[in-house]
Amino acid sequence: MVKEGAPGNWHDALALLPRVLSVSEHEGVTHITTQKGAEPLGAVMALARRRTVQVRHVTVHSTTLEDVFSHFTGRRLRDELSTKQLDISHLHR
Repeated sequence: MVKEGAPGNWHDALALLPRVLSVSEHEGVTHITTQKGAEPLGAVMALARRRTVQVRHVTVHSTTLEDVFSHFTGRRLRDELSTKQLDISHLHR
């Protein structure tokens, strides 16, 4: 979510919303992780209106296998697959 004019306690207020698991910011973009995908988006937008925060852009991403792998291992799945050499010699008999 790209926003403008957010008050200093904006992230704290977002984190208190139902089904919000975490709130972070990277390069001026607020990232919100939720339990139910886009379901909490209405509450986020209502909070933005009440706090007079101008939301310029919203993107919703669903969790992927890559996200789960990265969360639990700290590595990207593509990196893991590209560094592994598979032994398939048993297939060439």
